[in-house]
Amino acid sequence: MIVSLIIGVFGGYGPPLYNVKEWHLEWFWRLCPGIWFTEAYFDKHLARVAHLYDLEAAASWTGYVRGRFGLDIALLLIIGTVYRIAAYGGLIGLNRTKQV
Repeated sequence: MIVSLIIGVFGGYGPPLYNVKEWHLEWFWRLCPGIWFTEAYFDKHLARVAHLYDLEAAASWTGYVRGRFGLDIALLLIIGTVYRIAAYGGLIGLNRTKQV
């Protein structure tokens, strides 16, 4: 439940990513792996229905960039790995007196 909430908030839907760009806080959204996952999902799943919708209008409205699926997946993995290493370092280095 918590992961879904975080991905929902930082995935570009609440507030929408196009509003975040206007506030000049896009860098903060891009630190969350959820935005990269959502952008990759948006790109791959809408490609199948490109004949039905104006995908460029949808991309500009949502703020996502289409056509960089490989980069989205790579950054998803890199950011996830960096956060896991930072968490491990925090577990090892902080509050050593409580560790048994």
